[in-house]
Amino acid sequence: MLRIFRWSLGLSALLGLAFVLLCRWDPLPAQQLLQLRMQTYEAAQALGLHPELPQLEFGRANLPPYLGRGRGELLFWFTLVVGLGALASWRVARPLEQALQNLAEDCRRLERGEPHQGNGPGGTLGDIQEDFAAMRTALEKQQLELNEATRAAEQALSLRERLLSHSHAEFRQPLQRMLQSLENEPDHPHLATIRRNLQTLLQLVEDLGEAQPQLQEQTVEVEGFLRRTLEAFPQRVRLLPGPAQQWRMDPLRSGQALLNLVDNALKYSEQEVSVSWGEDWIEVRDQGQGMDPEQIPELLREFRQQDPAREGVGLGLATARRWMELQGGRLELESEPGLGTRARLVFTRSRRK
Repeated sequence: MLRIFRWSLGLSALLGLAFVLLCRWDPLPAQQLLQLRMQTYEAAQALGLHPELPQLEFGRANLPPYLGRGRGELLFWFTLVVGLGALASWRVARPLEQALQNLAEDCRRLERGEPHQGNGPGGTLGDIQEDFAAMRTALEKQQLELNEATRAAEQALSLRERLLSHSHAEFRQPLQRMLQSLENEPDHPHLATIRRNLQTLLQLVEDLGEAQPQLQEQTVEVEGFLRRTLEAFPQRVRLLPGPAQQWRMDPLRSGQALLNLVDNALKYSEQEVSVSWGEDWIEVRDQGQGMDPEQIPELLREFRQQDPAREGVGLGLATARRWMELQGGRLELESEPGLGTRARLVFTRSRRK
């Protein structure tokens, strides 16, 4: 601190010395001012006045009016400026010097292998060490939690793969036997519906054993496709008239997506559910309780339900969206509380005939 104070005094003294030397080396302005004052003095005497005889004042012409009052006032202002500058330097530099001293002391203590003194005079580096140790402990804890979560996810994935493999083997054989037992039965509308539904179930079971199901696209007449799919809901589902359309689609996956939407609509509405279609879309509309639009992105994820108390596992909307995206289409949802829900399967034009 004394070093800074000395530097401040030295700088102020150097500036003062420069000013004194400038006045000594260039006395012309002071002499010119003295001549003007002498002329004024002589004019005053001629008028009968008795003014004070002017004197040559050191540095007067080189200073502003509020400073040029003589050597005494010049010395006063010089001393005041030097004192204020030294005080300001001391106030600003003292905390910085103290912090640097603490840091240097901590470094020396660390080099000697001594423990730090906490929040005492030499505790600056110790505080940093404590913060770093706390951060490292927190990171290690998070890493352990992440490792445990990763192991749990791997176990769940392995269990899921075993379950799917076992389910594929267990469900496939009974469905095949049921289909074979119906091959020799006489034709009947109800038997045709049963065969078609069994084939659909068998294909869905086959999908369990595939990581990426292969699409089986066909040219489908839309109205007939809708009537065959909605046979599973003989009541409370009304198919509205629409244009004659033929689309290129996978009827199995598209039918499953439609069935999931209709099943959800019937679950959350006690009134009639309508199904309509247009140029490249199929829409399911209900007059149920509806939901907040902010809930829709969450409900499109797997294992999410609007009302967990109802039956189901929360895969209907997620599965419908997946089947549509595999075909290059999309699932759109619009809903308002108390106004029901509108779900639309949109088939892109490249998928239409």
